[in-house]
Amino acid sequence: MAVDVVIHPARGQRHEAGIGLAGVGLGACGHGLILPCGPKWLFFRGLFAAYALADSVFPERNWPEPPGSPIRSERSTLMKRIPVAGLALAVVTLFAAPAAQAQNATKDDAVAMVKKGIAFIKANGKDKGYAAITTKDPQFIKHDLYLVVYGLDGKGLAHGANEKMVGRDLIDLKDIDGKPFIKERVELGKSKPGGFWQDYKFTNPTTKKVEPKQMYCERLDETIVCGGIYK
Repeated sequence: MAVDVVIHPARGQRHEAGIGLAGVGLGACGHGLILPCGPKWLFFRGLFAAYALADSVFPERNWPEPPGSPIRSERSTLMKRIPVAGLALAVVTLFAAPAAQAQNATKDDAVAMVKKGIAFIKANGKDKGYAAITTKDPQFIKHDLYLVVYGLDGKGLAHGANEKMVGRDLIDLKDIDGKPFIKERVELGKSKPGGFWQDYKFTNPTTKKVEPKQMYCERLDETIVCGGIYK
């Protein structure tokens, strides 16, 4: 439903600022502005945007226009409509949250990508395979899913999220809870070469936060190829 808004000339700056804040409320995720990122914050960002927009249209409770003026009349009409528009915007953002969550990779995605990575390494050789994974070749990246390759000695051979892990001895690396997950991974790789799942905590490349992670791995010669999802 279209709404004609009459803005008092002296308040144009306030209106533009409010429109800008409304945009920030909806689109500033990832830049540390106003509200945190993540699907669970979409509803609150929607409410913030609705409030900012309403405040830009009506920055003061008492305008100097006399009773019966066109501007005061328009204000009275719009004051009844803005809450409805704000509620609608909040509802839209609330239902958008599950859609954003659906963008996370699944267990099936992880298994399929690990198998794809192994097939690629076998067909093209280790050097080309490791380089494709570490340089984030699009075929080895899907939302928050990426591949890593470790030697059975715990050395990082390829890493789709952090190239600084490559070439380092990471056997003693622990997660935030003190779990030596690389050592555990190597042991599981030796005892379950056909494939296994591993739980630990690691930084999610999309949210930049440490989150619970499930890693699927398969043995390839003297290496372990893995891809994980965040819970």
